[in-house]
Amino acid sequence: MSKCCGTSSFPQCLLNGVRGAPPADREALADLIATLSRFAADHAELIEEIDLNPVIVHTEGQGLAVVDALIVKRKTGGEPE
Repeated sequence: MSKCCGTSSFPQCLLNGVRGAPPADREALADLIATLSRFAADHAELIEEIDLNPVIVHTEGQGLAVVDALIVKRKTGGEPE
């Protein structure tokens, strides 16, 4: 376990960079979370679930990559398709 994890949360510790790695692109991650949240809220009646896995956050200023994404459409009766 990294020594920084005693003073901050584990995800924050990873985003700060551990074992000499540079910090992650927090702005890109925040943008993804905000955009996905808006999309989910705007289409809540149509979406049963959203899965992004994995999301790879690159070095600060280099963005991120969503390797795989799944959006399950809600059936008209409220059941997932």
